[in-house]
This record gives sequence, C-alpha cells and structure tokens, in this order.
Amino acid sequence: MIFNRLYITIAATLVFTLPMKSTASHCVETTWNKALILQQEIEVWYNEKARNFNDFLNSHRQTTLLHKKYTQSELVALIQSSNDSEQKQIRQQLKISEQTVAMLQGEVKRISEQSDQVKIAYANWASIYDHCNQAGLAINSSSSQRYMQLNQEILSDTKNLLSKYKFLLGIYNQEVKALKMQQITIK
Repeated sequence: MIFNRLYITIAATLVFTLPMKSTASHCVETTWNKALILQQEIEVWYNEKARNFNDFLNSHRQTTLLHKKYTQSELVALIQSSNDSEQKQIRQQLKISEQTVAMLQGEVKRISEQSDQVKIAYANWASIYDHCNQAGLAINSSSSQRYMQLNQEILSDTKNLLSKYKFLLGIYNQEVKALKMQQITIK
C-alpha cells in the first residue's frame, strides 16, 4: 500500500511538473539565442533597406522626369523633333525609367517577402513571452515582450517603406507610359 501511494505521488508529481517544464522550454538559452539571431538579422535587413531607400530618394530628387517637366503637347513636339540629341535623351530616359521600374518592383517584392520573416520573429517572441510568463520568469517575459513591440514597429515601418516604394514605382510607371504613348502617337 505504501508503494502504491509512492507511485501515485510520483505520478502526480510528474503530471504536474511536466507541463511546467515544457512550458518553460522556450525560455532556455538555445531558444532565446536563436530568436536573438533572427532579430539581429531582421534589424540589419531593415536598416539596410531604409538606407537604400533614402539613397534612392536622393537620386530620384535629382532626376528630371520628362512627363512632369513638359506638358503632353510639349512632349509630343520633343519626340517629333528631328534633333538627334533630344531623341537620344528621350530614348535614354525611357530606358532608365524602365530599369528603375524593374528595380522598384524587385524591391517591393523582396520587402514584402522579408516582412514575413518579421512576422515569424514576432510569433517566436510571443511564444517565448507566453512560456516565460507561465513559468514565472518575469525578466525574460518582459524582455521578450519588448522584442514583440520592436517587431510590431518594424512591421509598421516596413509597411510605410513599401508604400513609399509603391508611390515612386507609380511615378516611374507614369514616365514610361507617357514616353511610350507619345512614341506610339507619333508613329
């Protein structure tokens, strides 16, 4: 009878402690370090994308877009011009604008795809937060919550960055469309 009570006591102890250990398993150093590595990669990635955007924006501000500089009739006259220099400028502007559209489309795609990694990092930190919180590890819980907030901010910043890229993409698409339309009208 004593052995039965002992076995029941051991079994009860295991039943109550196993969930606690599995709950706290996300608070171990290896899980935390993996989450930190992903977090650092995301922060480096976002900072690089923001820097690239700022560089492109500076370049864009120095670019003269023909569809903004000239009215439609002036653009037609420019394209109809027999001046080889002006014709070359228009062809070059069209080529550069098409390349810019392709580059911007690529950036939009890459940023959209990478934002999924930010969502994964957020989910990792949320899981760590839940497990640390359930295990009563207040410092780890609080730290993981700060990383959750940071990832929400990065997601918000990424959405803003995407909208800015899409805005510029629209401008360069207009340039390509205007230049191609005028060439078609003339031919």
